Amino acid sequence: MIRKGLAFTLTMVIALLTISICPLLNGACAPGAHNSLKASANPAKTLPAIVTTDPVLEWNEIAVPMVLSAVPATLTAVQQTRVMAIVQLAMHDAVNGITGEYETYLSPPPAPANASPEAAVISAAYHSLNSLRPGNESFLAQSFSDSILNRGLSMSDPGVEYGRAAAAARSARTGRGADRGAHRARTARLSLHHRRARHRRARR
Repeated sequence: MIRKGLAFTLTMVIALLTISICPLLNGACAPGAHNSLKASANPAKTLPAIVTTDPVLEWNEIAVPMVLSAVPATLTAVQQTRVMAIVQLAMHDAVNGITGEYETYLSPPPAPANASPEAAVISAAYHSLNSLRPGNESFLAQSFSDSILNRGLSMSDPGVEYGRAAAAARSARTGRGADRGAHRARTARLSLHHRRARHRRARR
């Protein structure tokens, strides 16, 4: 449990630091901003895509502009942190469900044979963001394809489906938590309403 908590804490620190830095860079964090800068500097030359070795870091870089984007709606700071946490947890469970190096937060099914941890991480991040930030489907689909293919992986890798399942499990768990929170909020409002009604009757 200590190792799991430490791993998650370090990952979230990196993610939140990235979120904090990006607003200072203005448009530099927008999807495609880096490609636009390269193109304007040397429009006659097509530069090869730069692939971050670690897919977790790569998809943190992809997630940040999605979180800061106004599409489909601008998020509050708390909502930004929530989205990043969901993406981190989905990636964590996807890779550790295969490697077994750290304990998973949920209890995923046994990983399929020959599943690539990298493919699982990429797929988990992609499907999480696609669900949480609709309206960015085209950019995310292209990023997903590039991330898989540039590493010599295949879309038919069992890790791709395993990562999708990890993202779905995390989304379902988060949804149940949101439902419980909404139920508690409704109960609290009803309780307050009844208390005020009793108070008004007592004053008559």
